[in-house]
Amino acid sequence: MNKLQKIAEILGLTLSSNVVEETLSAEMMTKDGAKLYTEAEGFVVGAAVMVVMEDGSMVPAMAGEVEMEDGSILVFDEAGVILEIKVVEPVEPVEPVEPAAEELNDDEPVAFTLSEEDYNTLVERIAKLEEVLLGAVEALNNTNKNLVEKVETLSAQPAAEPVKTRKPLKEENALAGLKLPKRN
Repeated sequence: MNKLQKIAEILGLTLSSNVVEETLSAEMMTKDGAKLYTEAEGFVVGAAVMVVMEDGSMVPAMAGEVEMEDGSILVFDEAGVILEIKVVEPVEPVEPVEPAAEELNDDEPVAFTLSEEDYNTLVERIAKLEEVLLGAVEALNNTNKNLVEKVETLSAQPAAEPVKTRKPLKEENALAGLKLPKRN
């Protein structure tokens, strides 16, 4: 039973066989796999859009953005009407072109053109890198200075006295070296 038949049944009407069923003129799939339908000539701004549920029933599209299979994004209002269509331009990968070895000479400078904005950006980045490098060099110099001072301090101290060790006594003479109190 389709929607029109359900409505007729609820209203208590009988449909004749010459009633033409309503047809949907466009359908589209979301990235998540949901089916969207519209009675408009296509998915254009102002078209009312319905979501087809698993049981075949249709509900208006929810308000918000929905990503489509083709990467475009449809923006809906609360009634399921398309407010905006955001088309994502596919970015074609650019393959790096490697110049032939004979074209580049390490001894010759290479000329290129930069916009003023790109030039200023590069100057700022170089200044930041210089600042970071100078900070790192200063930290290394301070660490080196501290290590040199510690080595000089330790070098100026006298060496430790050697530890005196006794030769162990042989087992049979172990008690010979001891003075035992005399017994009465």
